[in-house]
Amino acid sequence: MLLGLLLVLLASSVARSQDVPTAESLRGKTMQELGAQQDVAPMLRNVARGRQQVIFDHLRAPGEGVQVKDGYAWAWGCNGGNCRENGLLIGYEPADALFWMVLIRDGELDRQVPPRGSPWPAPLAAAVSAIDPTIGERLASGR
Repeated sequence: MLLGLLLVLLASSVARSQDVPTAESLRGKTMQELGAQQDVAPMLRNVARGRQQVIFDHLRAPGEGVQVKDGYAWAWGCNGGNCRENGLLIGYEPADALFWMVLIRDGELDRQVPPRGSPWPAPLAAAVSAIDPTIGERLASGR
């Protein structure tokens, strides 16, 4: 019985590992494609509460494709074309299914995932700093 349970758990783990993309495989994809990843979409829906339309508008806004560095993938969506004023960054680390998000509205940090107190990985903090150095510094330090 225990052996059967272990085999089922192992099989599901192997199946998940075959379905998980690498960060590199996401390079150049659209922000919508990044947001639709099996590990990203449920988290994005959960944190979007109260901001669904704003986030949806940013997800489908024109922008650069997914960028990749050191195993992290991210993309900016900037409805209106100015991310510093109104932008959404989604960051994803596929190996451990980790998710980060920043929503900037009217030039101010509106929503941050994970919340303050958790320093962001350097590639993602740098991506935010490229748009808004003040917010990027806060994220890098976890403030």
